[in-house]
Amino acid sequence: MSVQNALRFIADVRNDPHLAGELEALGQDATVARLVVMGKAKGLDFTAEEFREAFKHDWTLRRARYSPAKTPDPSE
Repeated sequence: MSVQNALRFIADVRNDPHLAGELEALGQDATVARLVVMGKAKGLDFTAEEFREAFKHDWTLRRARYSPAKTPDPSE
């Protein structure tokens, strides 16, 4: 079990339309526990806590990637 597996699952959901559709079909029933079960079904073992940690990492990386970079002000 690992955060790396949870990150892989997050990436797989993002890149696999079938898997994304399975998740979307859960609607309001999409709990972290169900995500752990879905990951295990795909051969990716991780705990709910590892998924939460991976989710934080994923969003931190996405925020860094898509946030506008602050360019140095030449007058400073």
